[in-house]
Amino acid sequence: QVATRANVAIQLLHHYRKGAIGGHEAVRGAGAIQGAARVMHTLTAMSPEEAERLGVDEKDKWQYVRLDNVKANMAPPEVAHWYQLNDIALNNATQTYPDGDHVQAISQWAPPTPWEGIDWQQIDTILAKIDQGPTPGEYYSAKRQSGDRWAGKIITQITGKSDAQATSIIKQWIDTGLLEEGQYTSPSRKGLSGCVRPNSQKLAEMRRQANNARDNNEPPF
Repeated sequence: QVATRANVAIQLLHHYRKGAIGGHEAVRGAGAIQGAARVMHTLTAMSPEEAERLGVDEKDKWQYVRLDNVKANMAPPEVAHWYQLNDIALNNATQTYPDGDHVQAISQWAPPTPWEGIDWQQIDTILAKIDQGPTPGEYYSAKRQSGDRWAGKIITQITGKSDAQATSIIKQWIDTGLLEEGQYTSPSRKGLSGCVRPNSQKLAEMRRQANNARDNNEPPF
């Protein structure tokens, strides 16, 4: 009634139901509540899975929340916006009150990419090891359930990234064609097994670019 009579937009704050993780279906109450809204955003705490994927320590994930447009019927879907809770000192400490006062405030936070902190030498070493395979006649797989044959283990060992971040890196390499999926006859399993191998032409081109950049004192990519 306020919106209609005053010809204004209004913003309502509402609760999630107990145990809900996120999304418009998590809203507490009848579906008519979100059905009446033209635009709907949710504010959600970082999940353990997101913390692993983004490289945030489990004990620190409580500091982060994400804002999503879950009913984007007026605009294209948005990428999630992340915010971090910060402790702000008011710098009002005195001799009799040495701790001073602190307040909590949120600021925008840009999640680190899985590539952050990885240099070309590490990438080259990872791809060379994937190409070589874990043992003679065997090759690495893109699937995490492959155990010691999972290519992500090389990434985590060399870079210190989490399993989720390694999965993201492998997916990007497959999407760009740098890693190619295929099958081979496994000596140990006596049958066909899935594998990933670097595309030799793309890897050679990357190495050529890296060598040229090194000669010119430039970043490799």
